Amino acid sequence: MAEPLKNARHEAFAQALIHGAKNGWTQGECYQRAGYRCSGHAAEVAASRLLRNVDIQRRKAELSAPKDAVRRANVSAAALIDKAETLYERGVATDQLGAVGKAIELQGKLGGALVDRVEVGAPGDFSACSSPIEVIRKLMDDATSDDDPADWPDQLREMANMVEAELADRARPVQITGAER
Repeated sequence: MAEPLKNARHEAFAQALIHGAKNGWTQGECYQRAGYRCSGHAAEVAASRLLRNVDIQRRKAELSAPKDAVRRANVSAAALIDKAETLYERGVATDQLGAVGKAIELQGKLGGALVDRVEVGAPGDFSACSSPIEVIRKLMDDATSDDDPADWPDQLREMANMVEAELADRARPVQITGAER
C-alpha cells in the first residue's frame, strides 16, 4: 500500500475528497474538513488550487483504487468464461441440464450478451421524458396519497447527491501543463 502524504492536511484533503464523493460534499467542504480555515467561495477556490498538486492527485487515485486490485487483476472475464465452459461440458457429459443452463447463462452474462436490468415502474414509464424536469414532473404526478410532498425536496437533494457521487466516480484527473496555466 502507498504511503500517506507527508503533509497531514494534504493527506486529510485527499481522503476527504474520496469520502466527499460518496457523501455529496463539495471540494470546499472537503478542504474545510481537512483542517483549513476558510469557508464559502474562498474554500472552493483554495480547494481547486490545491487539487492541482500532483501528489494530491496521485494520492486521491491511490485511495480510490479498489483495495483488492491485485486479486481482481488475476480474474479476467476470459478466465471466468473458460471455467463456465468447463461446467457446461461436464453438465452435458453427465446429463445435468440445470448445470448446463446455468453455465450458458453465466457465459452470456460474462460475454455481455445477457444483461440483468431492473426497471422501476411499468416498462417505458419515463420513455416520453426528454429532460430531468420532465422526469421530476412525472414522479410528482405519479406520487401516491401516502407520499408527503414536504419530503420531496429532501428526496430530490438525495437524488442530486447520488448523481454528483456517480459523476465524481467517473471523473478523471486532468494534468495541467505549464503552457495551459
